[in-house]
Amino acid sequence: MQRDTIVYFGIIQFEYNNAMCQHATGIKKMISELGYKSVLIGVDSSVKSRSYKKIDEGVFVVNDPNNMSERLTECVSASAIKSILLNIDCDRIKAFIMADYRFIPMRQMQKFCSARNINYVVDIMDCFVGGRSLVTKLKKIDSDIRMKYFYSKVERRIYICSSYIELLGESAHTVVVPGVTWEQVKCNKNVSSKIRLSFMGRPGRKCDKEKIDWIIKGVYEAGLTDKYYVQLAGFDRDEFLACNPNLTKYVTDNIQFVGRLSKQECSNLLKESDFSLVIRPDTVLSKYGFSTKISEAFSYGVPVLATDTSDNRKYILDGDNGFVCGCTYEDVKALLIRVSQLTNDDIERIKDYCFNNNPLWYENYLEKFSRVVVE
Repeated sequence: MQRDTIVYFGIIQFEYNNAMCQHATGIKKMISELGYKSVLIGVDSSVKSRSYKKIDEGVFVVNDPNNMSERLTECVSASAIKSILLNIDCDRIKAFIMADYRFIPMRQMQKFCSARNINYVVDIMDCFVGGRSLVTKLKKIDSDIRMKYFYSKVERRIYICSSYIELLGESAHTVVVPGVTWEQVKCNKNVSSKIRLSFMGRPGRKCDKEKIDWIIKGVYEAGLTDKYYVQLAGFDRDEFLACNPNLTKYVTDNIQFVGRLSKQECSNLLKESDFSLVIRPDTVLSKYGFSTKISEAFSYGVPVLATDTSDNRKYILDGDNGFVCGCTYEDVKALLIRVSQLTNDDIERIKDYCFNNNPLWYENYLEKFSRVVVE
């Protein structure tokens, strides 16, 4: 029987179209381009522990734990995932790609695949740093086990960024696949007198994940409120200022909080932007991750303003498809001053380059992806 199917599993929340969902959709596109059928397995809190549900052709979900009992069960069992593969028919499966998950189920799936001559591939994209709660402490321990003892022993590895090459090594069966794009839709031309910046997401309680506070403060302190129009989606003004009361005086009329938007509304907002914002601090999380905001922006030909974390400089060419600066407030403020001096013609030139020279286009990664997953 021909092995014509490749299965991808990850913490994919189809209902919310989370970042993992976007990443998995890019992987699915590459699987299809290689001539294989794709099956995606995600998670859903409505599914009972150790069971699964089919939600569409080639799309399944397993339990996303709601409580400690379910968490403990999912930490030690891959039974639901195995059931899906058995239902598909293992003799048809060429490869099983498993994104960051709990160590014991990952090890179980490695053995399961080895016994059935299925290529077992890990997709590594998250270096967990932990926290104060018991759950986050357990996640940190699990992440450390995977990073230190498990991943290096798996032959076939996909990395979200090149930082993992330093950590885990490189071979003929490793490949860096960031968030790839598979559709191109040109953004709209700016007819405004202001440069339009946009951010969509959750910056963290004190902007600890995304330094939107540096943008708001920088625009104000550099005297650029007449140069920029900043749109922030994913949270409202009151919610943001309740967590960041020190920023109240910097929030002027040129800062617009648009609240939570649908996927289509986010796309529309992005298409109306001159630059998308990926302003992250220099942390372990930012070093060993890659923002899907970059691939989303590039798919519309929207250039990116970013800090120098992960592989940002590899894909964002300064002055061509965006700008990259250091990871301090002063660096970001200096970047805002620099970009404010661009003319509308300059910005349109950058947008055109961004649209016509997309470094994250999926075809750029097909050959190496095939070598790691299929060969």
